[in-house]
Amino acid sequence: IKLMIASISLICFNLLLFGSETTKNPRAIYGGKGEVLDETEIGTDAVDWELLSNKNGLNDQWKSVGQLSGKRALCTTTLIFPPQCGKSEKDISQQKAQILTNGHCTGGYSDDGNWPVKFNYFKDVKESSQITTHVKKLNYSTMKRFDIAIATLDLTYGELAQRGVHPRKISQQPATSELTSISIPTNGIERSDQFIRKSTCPTGGSASLMEGTYVWPEAFSIHCSVGKGSSGSSLFNDKGEIAGLVN
Repeated sequence: IKLMIASISLICFNLLLFGSETTKNPRAIYGGKGEVLDETEIGTDAVDWELLSNKNGLNDQWKSVGQLSGKRALCTTTLIFPPQCGKSEKDISQQKAQILTNGHCTGGYSDDGNWPVKFNYFKDVKESSQITTHVKKLNYSTMKRFDIAIATLDLTYGELAQRGVHPRKISQQPATSELTSISIPTNGIERSDQFIRKSTCPTGGSASLMEGTYVWPEAFSIHCSVGKGSSGSSLFNDKGEIAGLVN
């Protein structure tokens, strides 16, 4: 299994798109030395990822990564700054917040839904302390060349900020170094451990990817561990900016 990354320019920002090589096995897991692991090991300590807790606010920066109960599956999503499209930055506290995920998580087409999104999704956080909001409007969704969606939530940026959830910036530079995957894989993992996980990996070589009837051009291989449920999760560069999107 490979993960792939493709450079695109969309909705006023540049983004890199990652995707799995096949839909038959949605898992791509690796050991500490970068070796490919059998899918049966996804729930073991052999996988090179870390199940995150947030004791004493240690991982507050990842509060902005949440679980989306989408149209077709559980996916991962990230709270993002609204695209400015060349406009000067302004106060966004009263604006409805926006999230970034995969198009296939929303059905692959524009269709407004009332899907729940849960932030502050760490293993050691009680369900009562998770921050739940809902998709109010699907702004954009596609699976043609790119698997990407942007949606508007029913809470404002200000309301989320009051609870410690802050948007992440989209990088304007291509990923050239180590990337950090923050995702919420589910299949093959005990329900008690289906929370935010962290995996790091270097950006690999370029390639083109065909997945069933879909074509993802200008891709790059990576070896961050992901599983079903990781779809839509962001890849972060060393500045903490979103440099890519797992498909």
